Formats: sequence, C-alpha cells, structure tokens
Amino acid sequence: MRALALAVGMATAGIAAAPGALAADGSWVPAGPGQGTIQALTLDPAAGPAGLCIAPQLGGVFCSGDGGATWEPRNTGLDGANVVALAADPASPAALLAVTAGGAVFRRGGETWQLLNDG
Repeated sequence: MRALALAVGMATAGIAAAPGALAADGSWVPAGPGQGTIQALTLDPAAGPAGLCIAPQLGGVFCSGDGGATWEPRNTGLDGANVVALAADPASPAALLAVTAGGAVFRRGGETWQLLNDG
C-alpha cells in the first residue's frame, strides 16, 4: 500500500519513477515521457508485473512494461483525447478503460482503443 501511495504522490507531481530512478544521493530523478503532470496512473496487467500506464496532462496514454524505465505512446483510437482516468477493466483485467475530460469512455484490449460511449 505504501508503494502505491508513493506512486500516486509521484504521479501528481508529474514524475514517474523507474527502478533505479534514484540519484547517487538517494533523491528522486524524473523519468517518463515528459508530457506534463500525470493525470491518471494504473497498473497494466497485459504488460506483466512491471506494467504501468499513465495519462499525462498534455494528452495521450503512455505505457511501460519495465516499471517506467522506458515509455511508449498507446494512443491508437484515442484521437487526441484528454484522458483523466485509467483503470483495468473489471470484466477483463488485461484490458484498460480510459475516461476523457468530456466523459467519453474508451476500452483498450490489444493495441487499439475503442470508444464505448461518447460521454
């Protein structure tokens, strides 16, 4: 629980930490796609035990399969949507759900997001 609270705290500060993302003096160093403050963070079970996805303030969704050491955009089907919430789909934990600022809900199973409703 403490690790999750730390991750959420880092997300609100716009920092995503990767394993080894500590400076020699023990302080945190920024890691991630550099797209502004993180608005949403979730585990990505489809990417394995170190899978994470974030939705930064400047748009899109970025995912990491290595605990945040590297990030890849995962935006096919989102069409520039401003994602404000991410979660695993309770009906299919390998799939992710995204909610936009306008209330639209998208689902990603595989590489493409599909619109479930338009808000």
